[in-house]
Amino acid sequence: GCLVFWGLTPSDEVNFIESLERFSEGRRGKGVMKDSSDTMLFTHEEDIGRDPDEMARFDGAMFDADRHIFVKNDRLLLSSSSRTLKLSLSFAMSQSCNLFVLENLVTETIEETRGYPENLQRTGTFGLSRKETRKIMGRVYVDRCKVTLYSDLLEVPDYFWDSDVYEPCYQVMKSYLDLTPRINILNTRLTVLDDLLIMLNSLTESSHSSHLEWIIIWLIGIELFFQVGWNIGVKDLDLFGLREEYGWGGGD
Repeated sequence: GCLVFWGLTPSDEVNFIESLERFSEGRRGKGVMKDSSDTMLFTHEEDIGRDPDEMARFDGAMFDADRHIFVKNDRLLLSSSSRTLKLSLSFAMSQSCNLFVLENLVTETIEETRGYPENLQRTGTFGLSRKETRKIMGRVYVDRCKVTLYSDLLEVPDYFWDSDVYEPCYQVMKSYLDLTPRINILNTRLTVLDDLLIMLNSLTESSHSSHLEWIIIWLIGIELFFQVGWNIGVKDLDLFGLREEYGWGGGD
């Protein structure tokens, strides 16, 4: 889930979040929450009137066709204090914050695996067992599933089926926050990770197969050693006198 606050002080926001703790499950750590949060300043046209200095802040800003909002440099100018307008913008903001979480997860995985190709280049090994490689592959697969699922969530919220007055404002905010390009970049980074881990898994499988082959070779060698020892040392040369005792062989 995600919370979007309008006009609250930082202390009020913290108090509100803490009041929800007893109703939440699987809440992420404060570090993750800090990295996945964002802050924007906003004001209403009625508050600034036609102050030329304030209006100049929004020169070249993104805006919707009906000019309900102007957005530039993390500042919002709203045509009114309408709650419906703010709710429409909040949909895009919450999607952006949830995307921050996924971006951080993928970044952590990339940082963890960054050294393996370099080790492979320097030493010819990368220092991961089959189990460790598969665990990382599993994590990347889970991340990819989340991104794929979240890509569906980036569709226009159902809310706008019933109230589409401010849908253009939502689209402007979605474009300003670069949601679609960020999803594409995230998918590209996951594809690169997939390719890397497939290669590492192939190397571990090859190493494991080679290890099994050597075990089989050694077992065959041991079997041949005992077979030759039995045939030559026991049956043919009768080193232990077993031939006479058990009546092996025919002839004098």
